Amino acid sequence: MKTPSPQRLYLSAIAAFATIAPMSLVSFAYQAAADSVERSQIVVHGCEQIVALLAVVLVLRASYLFGFREGLHNVSTAAALGVQAVSAAGRALPLQPKWQALAR
Repeated sequence: MKTPSPQRLYLSAIAAFATIAPMSLVSFAYQAAADSVERSQIVVHGCEQIVALLAVVLVLRASYLFGFREGLHNVSTAAALGVQAVSAAGRALPLQPKWQALAR
C-alpha cells in the first residue's frame, strides 16, 4: 500500500473542513436560535469566518509552495554569517536597525 503524500493529505484536510464546517454551522444555528432572522445571521457570519479562514490557509500554502520558505532561510543564514547587504550606491547596509544602534 502506497503512503499518501503530505500534499494530498493537506488538500484532503482542507476539503473536509470546507465541507463539514458549513453543515455543522447550519445545524448549530438551528439548535441555538428560535427566530429565523437570528439563524440566518449566525449562518452568514459563520460562513464569512469559514471563508476567511480557508483563504488564509490557502494563501499560506501558496506562499510555502512558491519558495518564501527558502528565501527566509537564505536571509536568516546571511544574517547569521554576518553578510551585509549592499545598497544600489555600493554602500554596505547595517545589519541592525537604527534604533538598536542608537540605544548603544
